Amino acid sequence: MSDKVEAIQQAKENQEVAKQGQKREEAKEKAEAADAKPAVKAAAPAKTSEKKEEKKKLVLDRVYTVPLMDAYLKSRSHRGRRAMSLLKAFLARHAKTALENVRISTEINSLILARGSRNPPKHVKVHVAKDDAGLALVTLVVDDAVRKANEAKAATRKAKKAAQRAASKAKPKPAATPKAPKAEKPAAPAKAQVKPAPKASPA
Repeated sequence: MSDKVEAIQQAKENQEVAKQGQKREEAKEKAEAADAKPAVKAAAPAKTSEKKEEKKKLVLDRVYTVPLMDAYLKSRSHRGRRAMSLLKAFLARHAKTALENVRISTEINSLILARGSRNPPKHVKVHVAKDDAGLALVTLVVDDAVRKANEAKAATRKAKKAAQRAASKAKPKPAATPKAPKAEKPAAPAKAQVKPAPKASPA
């Protein structure tokens, strides 16, 4: 029995020594590979940055005023959806790309649905940027003049509201005067009900 136990222990020791030898060889291979990889890694980022630059190249960069009046040919509840589909179709046609590649920003979506789905704007001014892959990104164009006009309108609205509040606070409220009790109306005379005369029966 002792011979068998010794043989088993010897086999285990041999396996451990073999595993340690394999680990040493693997560590040497990793060290050699790590020495060789930095040259490859240095070249790789340059390629990826070139690819990113190529993807960012714009093929088309334009501003369009898109007419959406045809949306009003649909029933009221479908006008908002129809306006969005008209916008996508117009931009796909002019950007020469597939309908699926047109990406509309949330600003345009909120502008079209701002007055509700039943009353979309008649036209929208948008900026289209199309890249090499054919993806057309659509954003809203807001002119400086329009922006300033909107800010001025908002300022005047605020000033008017503030003036109205100040005026309502400044006015003294009239004292509540007791109302005179209403005079009772005389009851209308009852109408006499006239019954139709019975028909004479031949006797």
